[in-house]
Amino acid sequence: MNKHILLLVAVSLLAAGCVYDFSAYLGPTQKRLVVEGELMVGSQSKVILSYVTATDSYSESYPEKPATVLLKGEDGSSYEGVPDESSPGNYALDLRKASPDTRYRLLVTNGDTGRDYETDWLEVSKAAVIDSLSSMLLNDKVAIGISLHANGEKYFRWNYEEIYEYTSDYRAYVYYVPVSSLTPAERAANPFGKVVPYPDNENNYYCWSGDHSTEILIFNTKEQSDDRFVDLEFRTIARTNIRLSELYYIKVRVATLNEDAYRYWQNIKSNSDYNGSLFSPNPSEMRGNIRCIQDAGESVIGFIYLSQAAEAELYIDNQKTHYYDSRGRYSISPELCESKDLWPNLFRLGNIPVVQETGPGVSETDPPYYWVSKYCADCRTMGGTKSKPSFWPNKHQ
Repeated sequence: MNKHILLLVAVSLLAAGCVYDFSAYLGPTQKRLVVEGELMVGSQSKVILSYVTATDSYSESYPEKPATVLLKGEDGSSYEGVPDESSPGNYALDLRKASPDTRYRLLVTNGDTGRDYETDWLEVSKAAVIDSLSSMLLNDKVAIGISLHANGEKYFRWNYEEIYEYTSDYRAYVYYVPVSSLTPAERAANPFGKVVPYPDNENNYYCWSGDHSTEILIFNTKEQSDDRFVDLEFRTIARTNIRLSELYYIKVRVATLNEDAYRYWQNIKSNSDYNGSLFSPNPSEMRGNIRCIQDAGESVIGFIYLSQAAEAELYIDNQKTHYYDSRGRYSISPELCESKDLWPNLFRLGNIPVVQETGPGVSETDPPYYWVSKYCADCRTMGGTKSKPSFWPNKHQ
């Protein structure tokens, strides 16, 4: 990404209220605190803290010491960010029980410097009403649309996360144990390694993977007399995409913005090379609403706003829709290997056994195995894992 003089970073969801001008100009050695994330009342939220330093190509790093992240309500409530050990700088806030009828202030203490940062008291924007999510087959693609009532609001931003189940081309009922993994006694009896059956229900046939939106998705109803959208398309998936092969799930979150926040996102969308962080290639003046308590002159990169959560989810089951077009998927047929001495070489070349041969004339005590490329019989090679979501509706394992 091309990162020039001005860095514009936003944290989600705005309240109308005091906004502070700041120039995010970075000198050659200056480092700025960046605050970004989502604050959605009624939902799980996240704040990310990082630094950005002006170099030939802007560098990004994370605070080394734990920070304190706190959302404080005027009603006496407070919600502390819990650090995510697997993601540096990430703090999760559980706002599912937060009231939309009070104002909130975000407080951050930087563990590296001891400096404190805060916003003014911010009001929570009203939520839109999502009527439905829908899918439609359009030639070689599947379009996903959203229908909603604006609830009197004019400006919106949304994002989505998706999870999908898929399978490998072939199910392996056995697996290979190389000689190096055997005990000395086992090696004597199995000089070329051994093939053993998977225990009941264990397999590398079913996998789960996921993704999330990275582009800026905003829209408005200010030119409309109607207060609703019907089947607004926001996601398309090619029919040959493995996401559609078994069971696909998408969850959409819609945030309401005021006009200033909408213009902020619109400016970033039109001027940024955006891939998950918000960096503008053009020097300009932007407005932020988080400040350092100890040093009012410190430029903190961030724009904080809050909205009620409006969420909806959709499953697309290929057994019912038949959206998936498998013609885009190429697989190799398994080949029979009748010589055990070839097993080590086959395994080193990226092949695995899948099943024994059966039928007339085949040895019942020592039948040969069919082998195939691991890519065709181990779903993990396509980027997924065996970590099935706890809410997943089918019984596959």
